[in-house]
Amino acid sequence: MNGAGLILPAFVPMRLFLFTINWEKIPEQGLSAAADVSVEDLVALTALQDQGVCRFVTPIAASLDAHWVSELLQVSGHVSCDAVLSCSRCLKEFNQHLEGGFDLTFARQLPEISMTEDEEGEGVELTADDLGLVYAPGDVIELHDIFAEQLILALPTKPLCDDSCAGLCARCGQDLNRGDCGCRNNDFNNRFAALKNLKLNKE
Repeated sequence: MNGAGLILPAFVPMRLFLFTINWEKIPEQGLSAAADVSVEDLVALTALQDQGVCRFVTPIAASLDAHWVSELLQVSGHVSCDAVLSCSRCLKEFNQHLEGGFDLTFARQLPEISMTEDEEGEGVELTADDLGLVYAPGDVIELHDIFAEQLILALPTKPLCDDSCAGLCARCGQDLNRGDCGCRNNDFNNRFAALKNLKLNKE
């Protein structure tokens, strides 16, 4: 842990520091950072746009707080933006606010813990996941994918412009939110006419 103050060169964009934390540049009192970034700064989100899943129409507001817990680093992050989605019922585009956050504990070195024993009395080595830690042994902690994942998880599996959206007519394709197309009535009348012409054998 480095107790020196955090000094960023003037040419280092805040968005780069926000997504890449250098272990050696975190002061004892911790740090906070916030920035509005472009979707191009997060590759996973750019891929979503390229696939036509959505369009991000505002800068992505990202922030983080990091503080030491002994030799571990507790990092909390928040991210939000507005996106344009296509309704899964009527296909109309609509705006959706997305936001999410995370709380993770990073370890540059895994703490030494006595091996536990399983039911058969044999030693079991605990992993970082078992300890609730994210193992980050290098010089930096990369947060690009973690921030992007929060927005991806915030995307609805079946986007709806409105909970009461009536969708499209399966027969003629008309947007039923704009009014009844009449197909259902025609189908009923056709079936009724067929029954009316049906001749039953009388004994």
